[in-house]
Amino acid sequence: MSSVKTIEVGALTDQGNYAVIRLPERKFPGVVLQGDSLSILVANLRRSRDQLQQGEHDDGIGWLSQVLDDLEAVQRKYEAALTEHSIPLSY
Repeated sequence: MSSVKTIEVGALTDQGNYAVIRLPERKFPGVVLQGDSLSILVANLRRSRDQLQQGEHDDGIGWLSQVLDDLEAVQRKYEAALTEHSIPLSY
């Protein structure tokens, strides 16, 4: 069994389904997703892929749009947190 390393991180946002954090040895903050939120994103991408492969384009694009909307919300929160803390974006 691997050991758990305890480190101190800086939380730039509140904790919810995802949070923006700064790890001690990284220049730019990252996003931590809760496991269930990650699972939902992956499941929706699978649904999209499966429906698109079956020719169900409207449904497939609908699921893909949902994932994009969810990830864009995460990105907006990330960008807002960096702006609030005067951290430049890496992109």
